[in-house]
Amino acid sequence: MHPGAAPAKEQEVRRIIVAAAASPDLAAKLELVDVLQRIGVDYHFGKEIDDLLHAVYDGDDAKDDNGDDDLCLISVRFYLLRKHGVQQFKLAWKSMGSQWLKQTRSLDK
Repeated sequence: MHPGAAPAKEQEVRRIIVAAAASPDLAAKLELVDVLQRIGVDYHFGKEIDDLLHAVYDGDDAKDDNGDDDLCLISVRFYLLRKHGVQQFKLAWKSMGSQWLKQTRSLDK
């Protein structure tokens, strides 16, 4: 690897995170954070990830698709926010509980 390649790549990933934070695509935001954590480089981008997740939690995505109808997206959002210390049980249960009720009611028919 080139001597200056690591800092350049770090800056490139930082720009990707900032661009994702500005995007209305909640799934892309959560997937990016999840991937960075899974490959073990999230500690390099702690502030950017925290800012992104706080924007998700604070409802900046309320005007966009917040994923309340996608159970997988709800669970990833709950997992990531919980991992970063955000207590949001009521919000997650409201979303997951309503989805669970819809699914169980459809099975009764």
